[in-house]
Amino acid sequence: MQKNYTLYARIILASIIGLFIITAAITFRFVSAYQKAQTSQQELVNERLSDQEKAIQEIALAIDVLVANNEDVAAKLQEEKERRIESDAVAQAASAQLTQLQKEVEENNPDILEVVAAWSPRVGKIRCQYDGVKTSGSVTLFSNIAGSVGIVTNEHVILEDNKLPEDCSITFQGSSTEYKVDIDAIDFENDGKDFVKAKITNADSSLLARLNSYSYCTATPEIGETIITLGYPNIGSKEGITVTEGIISGIDKDYYITSAKVEEGNSGGASVLASKRCYLGTPTFVIGGKAEAFARILHQDVIF
Repeated sequence: MQKNYTLYARIILASIIGLFIITAAITFRFVSAYQKAQTSQQELVNERLSDQEKAIQEIALAIDVLVANNEDVAAKLQEEKERRIESDAVAQAASAQLTQLQKEVEENNPDILEVVAAWSPRVGKIRCQYDGVKTSGSVTLFSNIAGSVGIVTNEHVILEDNKLPEDCSITFQGSSTEYKVDIDAIDFENDGKDFVKAKITNADSSLLARLNSYSYCTATPEIGETIITLGYPNIGSKEGITVTEGIISGIDKDYYITSAKVEEGNSGGASVLASKRCYLGTPTFVIGGKAEAFARILHQDVIF
């Protein structure tokens, strides 16, 4: 009986030991599997972290490249802006230079037709009679002569051998009306210069219409500038006004010397600075040389 207990005890002990061994083996495998799982998960986490770090680095690199590119683009944009500003400045300077050149061209090449159209209505032909002798010359019409409409001409046109005329009449281009000069009111206050002012006695609306806007030359012209002289020279047109063109050849005190042709009968007409369309003065006399003859124009400042 005692043996049976011993046997049973061994069997039970063996069963307990076997069960323990089995439990321990299972536990070991579970722990080992758990550890492997943890290790694999950590490795996966590490791998993902590594991938994220790489992605972050790539993004950072891309941002750096983008920033660098943007800075390059900004620099290029700034360069382009500066270039355009410079180009605009150059274009404006070129435009200003072109405008100045056009102005100089216009001044050096004035429209002669415009000058003639503006001034020819105001230049008339004067005829005076002295004891049966008739003379002729030119006059220029102005509105501020003795507070009325009058003319400017040369003294030698009015006086013949220092005698006053009996009668003087004036006609203008495009009109047959004869306007009379007030002989008794001729202004000889000229300080020895060859000009006189005279009043027209029978001015009418047609005559007033010829007093279109005009100006006196206020600045001294440059030598070489173009002038136009209008008048009624004896050798000129028999039916109308004669126009001659020339330049300012020199300046002699109260006179401009010009290459524009001025002949007998031209005296008292109008000399106009072409570029400004302004009244320069009246032609007075001609000095002859061996090859050429130069006329003199009395400065309007002396007359008015």
